[in-house]
Amino acid sequence: MTRSLIDESPEAIDAIASADVVLGCTDDQIGRELLQNAVYYYMQALIDVGLGGDLDEDGEGNPYLRYHFGRVSTILPESGECLFCQDVISELWIRTEHELRANPDMSDDEIKTKYLEKSGENAPGVGPFTSATADYGLAGLFDLLRPFRVFPDELRRDQYFIDFVYMTLSSREYKNNGECPYCGKHTLIAKKESYRLNRPILGKPNVID
Repeated sequence: MTRSLIDESPEAIDAIASADVVLGCTDDQIGRELLQNAVYYYMQALIDVGLGGDLDEDGEGNPYLRYHFGRVSTILPESGECLFCQDVISELWIRTEHELRANPDMSDDEIKTKYLEKSGENAPGVGPFTSATADYGLAGLFDLLRPFRVFPDELRRDQYFIDFVYMTLSSREYKNNGECPYCGKHTLIAKKESYRLNRPILGKPNVID
């Protein structure tokens, strides 16, 4: 098997295009943006999960989890908000990752000098929390197939956070951005392709005339 970056792999895009539901668990912004593009172009559901958190030290220098959370986002092209409007991905974070891909040794000071910024979702790899967040994502898939959940008014169906320290659930406020090309104007739904996702690097789509 040849390893390649998802945003440079025609085979990966063809595999995604053949799916009904996409489960995303990538750590990078570039990959998340591509998955989002794909589900709008191909009219699919995307369940994207991520982790955030930070370690700290107590007065005696012992490390502890200061905060740690899982996030589950459900993207339905015709309803709800996209990953940009959910503040899961941003153009600035994506540009930063492209810069780091070209220059992996770039220091944090260089990143600041170039007015760039790393993604807001970074977390230590704590196994049980990683698995628990993935389980919440799979439960979201079951809910799409056969709705069974009752959400309280303060939680969004398309995005919520699981706080593993304080054991609470929460959601961010809706942005309601009517100008967003994804979830506002819906200009990318089933958009015609000259190339896969209209990215020349991915080549012509496999279609039957």
